[in-house]
Amino acid sequence: MRVAGVCALALALLLTSCIGRTRYSEIDGPLKDAVVFPDEFEVDVSELSVDAGALVEAVDAARLRWDVTVVAAERRGTDGSPLDLSAQATQAQHDAALRAVRHIGSQFRAAGYAVRNDDVAHGSGAVLPNVIADLPGTACSETVFVVGAHYDTENNTTGADDNASAVAGMLELARVMRGTPLPMTLRFIGFPYEEDGRLGSRQVAQRLLEAGTSVAGMLSLEMIGYTKPGDDAFLGVPNDYLATVANPPSAYLAKVFGAAHYEYVPNFFAPAAVIDPEAIPDVKNSDHLAFWERGYPALLVTDTAYFRNPNYHTPNDTVDTLDIGFMADSTRATAAGLAAFGTLDDDGDGRPDACG
Repeated sequence: MRVAGVCALALALLLTSCIGRTRYSEIDGPLKDAVVFPDEFEVDVSELSVDAGALVEAVDAARLRWDVTVVAAERRGTDGSPLDLSAQATQAQHDAALRAVRHIGSQFRAAGYAVRNDDVAHGSGAVLPNVIADLPGTACSETVFVVGAHYDTENNTTGADDNASAVAGMLELARVMRGTPLPMTLRFIGFPYEEDGRLGSRQVAQRLLEAGTSVAGMLSLEMIGYTKPGDDAFLGVPNDYLATVANPPSAYLAKVFGAAHYEYVPNFFAPAAVIDPEAIPDVKNSDHLAFWERGYPALLVTDTAYFRNPNYHTPNDTVDTLDIGFMADSTRATAAGLAAFGTLDDDGDGRPDACG
């Protein structure tokens, strides 16, 4: 290879390595003012008490592919029909949901977690559990941060992006975080019935409220596997970014996660935005809403769902349509955000801010 070619390659690699940083200058859409830009982060996440870079590096795309394939496949009943968690669910379809539950539980256990199932009753008489695994905190274990993804889908689809992609991301986060506990307790939860009134997350949030539990925050992973050509309608940038959405009371979460994405996954664009859900009701559409409604800070982490993915709630939402590399980067960015939020001591009092 000629020297000029080497230089060109080096320049290309350099530009690629920080594309997530340079992309901010390209934002020119109607939601530009909602984005938290780097000069608005107001936090320094460059030196943390845990190795966020190692967590990012530990994310395994092959495991993500395997999980999303297994979870999406298990959304068919024993009669071959797609899983249906609506009030008209057949026993075969309900059994398929329970097989998905068993996969989530088995992967939590394989990573070294104790697992508990908390049953959620549906109006039809069906029951499916919240599948829960805790990583106890090292300094304030009584304070909880919830990382959740729903495992149900509509009855006409295997739900690869919605929401097997996010379940796979949650399982991978549980794996990579297992050896790096944070000061606060991380509570990983697979929710049922998101597509049917968000029953699982509502039960979790309400029980935390009634128990008086200190909740540092919540992440709702909602469809993290789809990209497509062209620019999106909101930011005016290519349809290959991960959106992290906060309501105004959750703005601090957005700043920390935005800063962590920028610092530790610079080759990936994962902007955070603060949006009034009353002005744009679509940002309510996942399990984080149960936490917003009860006054807890929470983030929606998403590929923008039906705004980007034309396969949403159709039989075409299949594993072969997903971008596994994007899923992996989405998981890496989220791991960095958890590490930063869980350990940051922004006020300098010697105690992680997440601990209060």
